[in-house]
Amino acid sequence: MTISSDLSAPLAVVVGATGIQGGSVIHNLIASDKPYRLRGLTRDASKPAALKIKGLGVDVVSVSISVGNEAAVREAFRGATVVFSVTNFWEHMDVARETAEGKLMVDAAKAVDVKLFIFSGLPHVSKLSGGKYGNVQHFDGKGEIVEYARSQLPTVDVQAGYYMTNLTNPLVALTKVEDGSYLWERPTSGDPRFPYIDMEHDYGLFVRYAIESPEYNKGGGTIHTYGELVRTSEAAATLERVRGLKVAVTDFPGPEAQRAKLEGLGFPPHIVLDFLDSVVMAENGYYFGLELSEEQQKVRAGLARQPRTFEEFLRANPEFLKQILSQFQFCIWVFVQVIRICQQFAGQSKYKTAKLVSGQVTSKVMTITSDVSAPLVVIVGATGVQGGSVIRNLIASDKPYRLRGLTRDASKPAAQKIKELGVDVVSVDISVGNDAAVREAFRGATVVFGVTNFWEHLNTAREVAEGKLMVDAAKALGVKLFVFSGLPPVKKLSGGKYANMHHFDGKAEVVEYARSQLPTVDVQPGFYMTNLLNPRAGPKKLEDGSYLWEQPSDANYQLPYTDMEHDYGLFVRYAIESPESSAGGGTIHTYGEFIRPSEVAATLERVRGIKVAVTSVPNSEALRAKFERLGFPPHVILILLDTVYPAEYGYYFGSELTEEQQRVRKGLARQPRTFEEFLRANPEFFKA
Repeated sequence: MTISSDLSAPLAVVVGATGIQGGSVIHNLIASDKPYRLRGLTRDASKPAALKIKGLGVDVVSVSISVGNEAAVREAFRGATVVFSVTNFWEHMDVARETAEGKLMVDAAKAVDVKLFIFSGLPHVSKLSGGKYGNVQHFDGKGEIVEYARSQLPTVDVQAGYYMTNLTNPLVALTKVEDGSYLWERPTSGDPRFPYIDMEHDYGLFVRYAIESPEYNKGGGTIHTYGELVRTSEAAATLERVRGLKVAVTDFPGPEAQRAKLEGLGFPPHIVLDFLDSVVMAENGYYFGLELSEEQQKVRAGLARQPRTFEEFLRANPEFLKQILSQFQFCIWVFVQVIRICQQFAGQSKYKTAKLVSGQVTSKVMTITSDVSAPLVVIVGATGVQGGSVIRNLIASDKPYRLRGLTRDASKPAAQKIKELGVDVVSVDISVGNDAAVREAFRGATVVFGVTNFWEHLNTAREVAEGKLMVDAAKALGVKLFVFSGLPPVKKLSGGKYANMHHFDGKAEVVEYARSQLPTVDVQPGFYMTNLLNPRAGPKKLEDGSYLWEQPSDANYQLPYTDMEHDYGLFVRYAIESPESSAGGGTIHTYGEFIRPSEVAATLERVRGIKVAVTSVPNSEALRAKFERLGFPPHVILILLDTVYPAEYGYYFGSELTEEQQRVRKGLARQPRTFEEFLRANPEFFKA
């Protein structure tokens, strides 16, 4: 059908319109012969995926579904006949946040008189298993939202099956072995059937049924989505038949082996428990057998078309196997980094020291004041590594400050922890389209500390837009000093030779814009000492217990190693308190010490007793081949290839040696940690 502009046509509002489920809903409603007006909600309506659905005639609206942004969500739902909503536990791994955001959508839908609320739920495992499996939080949170929604307005629960694309998930993916065959290690005991579904193609088919079927469109009922019920052994046989792959399916030797694997990947305890309880699938079935009921068979018979089987999915996506091979290691890296960031956000980092947790960076600790004459410092990313460091180092100052910490979710434990220190914690999403909320969060500030995260989305345009949004908000409110976590403009400083350091150049563009608008100091972060835990950047453990650390060709250059959590805020504090910086202008380079990989290896051996062999990749082509083997996408490979620029120019292009930077170091409230001091302060980090 053609999307209608007739106001008598029902308006379907789709949350997560650029995601897999939301996108599938939109495409399947467009395929209907019934007229709809469609409004797609996304965090950033300017991104390519949003513009693509806008080109189909969908009204695309930027909105952040987050606690504290209720008015904007109600406005986005206004006029809707139907709302399709979805939450993403894996974005933050916080079940309290997931349920809060889900209930927020329910309340907004009820407030604007939505006729039908459709939610992407999952079985309430703890309830259905009689409490036996009480840790499958990413299921139970959604189950709680559905229960609440049913008490408030007509609701249909369209439960998401097992993504066929999960074959690229590092926890359940195929592993290639030396002879070219594959090993598939099942995370669950036995060989249970999973409801395989081509989510992108077929999930919206079931949502369309919920909207158009008289049995469901008045609310009530649950729909279980799947293309076919498939055992792991059957999926392996299909891969051999369709792709010619030899796949050996094995089981974990037991729950302790699975626990060890998950802990080795860096998962926090609550997520380890979540995965361990996934054995419920073997005992009870993914949908607890309800997918075989007469009601569900009626749903399948009434679908506008039949969903794809696993074999049909493979034949319709001939490049899928190549995607598995090219993305597998990249998925591992991104997944582990997200977990590690969340650990740090939640105060669960295994190498965080008691001294740091208490905020006692020095013996001289001030009490945060409520005196309105004291400067108000607003810290973006207050529960992150950099923002948290800024807060702790300002608390350690003998000068009085009022502190306001901004975070996406003020209810999470890390936010509550800094709130207990006297910080005013505010929920706000720094995203394009949420400008008014950002301005409100900055209101009254004397100083704003701003930070962006390229690696969260790998989108330079988005990073720059969000940075400029903060600048504009600070300027509009008369902020006296804007401190930004920038990085050197590598493309400009290298004369265009290294043109792909987008995560550096985007931040530099934000700084350049900020300097044109208001007094600004650029406090550039050095190389995180914790990056040694990054599978791409750090040493890899070998079977004999020693480590191999592969470097780019001739890469024994110095990097500015920094204990970011402990020391980054020390430099921001200097920027705020030093007469040289506090009026704006200038750049501050942060580091504990400049150190080479060979020196890092020697320090690890001296302090930890670890043997680290440092080797090099012979040339850039060999390095490219290595990154391709590891599965990085092309634009990320270009970034990684250009990270060798410090060998030629230095990380800070030599400007860390200037008299100005030496004055900064002498003027710090204390000296930052060396790498050896970091290791001794964090005995669990890189423990032998």
